[in-house]
Amino acid sequence: MPAWLSALPAVRPEIHELLTHDIIERLRSFRLDAALLATDVREPWLLEKALYTEDFVIYTHPDSVPRKPVRLSARHLKPEFLWQLEDGHCMREHTKGLCDVRSAASEQAPLLYAAGGLDTLVTMVDTIGGFTILPRSATTRLSSSQVQIREFSNPVPQRTVRLVMHRSAVKERLTTAIASVLQSVVSKVTAFRVLLLCWFAIGLTIASCSSSRTITPSTNDRPSVQRILEEADQLLGTSYCPSGSTPDCFDCSGFTTWLFANVGLPLPRRSEDQYSIGTPVRREHLQAGDLVFFSTTTKHRISHVGVMIDATRFVHASTSRGVMVSPLSDSYWNPRYIGARRPPLP
Repeated sequence: MPAWLSALPAVRPEIHELLTHDIIERLRSFRLDAALLATDVREPWLLEKALYTEDFVIYTHPDSVPRKPVRLSARHLKPEFLWQLEDGHCMREHTKGLCDVRSAASEQAPLLYAAGGLDTLVTMVDTIGGFTILPRSATTRLSSSQVQIREFSNPVPQRTVRLVMHRSAVKERLTTAIASVLQSVVSKVTAFRVLLLCWFAIGLTIASCSSSRTITPSTNDRPSVQRILEEADQLLGTSYCPSGSTPDCFDCSGFTTWLFANVGLPLPRRSEDQYSIGTPVRREHLQAGDLVFFSTTTKHRISHVGVMIDATRFVHASTSRGVMVSPLSDSYWNPRYIGARRPPLP
């Protein structure tokens, strides 16, 4: 950050870590200006600036890979010992060849596990055994007692980290300056992850990264709905955390449970259970106070819930930005909409 502030004092970054598909969707809908990606997306509407390229290495328990040869190829690695990232992480795409081998051998594997981050992968290798694949930059923060690095034989797998942005939203001078700053600090960074970046310049919104920051109840809303919306307005910006159900931090269903408990209506804790409360509402008849439900998984099951603040927008606790307001027509939420319920409010 010191290098950033020195070179770009008028630009304030907001940094979040998201899955690749979420980043691409937000770039596509102009909800962020740019992102750092290590996945080769190849979308015609994206403009890319390569920042740096690095090798992958094998982080392993001593007993999980052969001691010879010194440099290993995929044929030397037993796929049932591979710890991998979950679907959606660019690292999983880079190690796809090994992952496919593991999938074919899954019946022989004593345990299948998909991790959500590099730290977890390292911990699994240290405590249980096996091996994982890391970018070289991620190894610089390992302690001397942890270092168990083996090199790949040629051709060595690599990744290229790129600054990407929508072609229709490119600001060339600013983009060049940002790329220059990032390249200058690459050698000092201990580990790069997939980052979502939203930038704001003084006096100029470089990209609209958030929806409305206020919620104004209508005088036509029932008193209980007005109280729900007033409470939601006070909670805008509250951070997200798994299983959170208090103003310290919320997950999606914890947020809705909190709002409705404040007007005397207890809701089930899980979003899919909340879908059984009240009466079904057609999308064209939505109004403030209705619960709206979404599926963010490939299995098309309810996994997210929010509260309508009017006929077109809802407030919710998002995993990336906490409590916020989004339009129902949003290019991410619209295709994931499942249905709505009108709770029996007093």
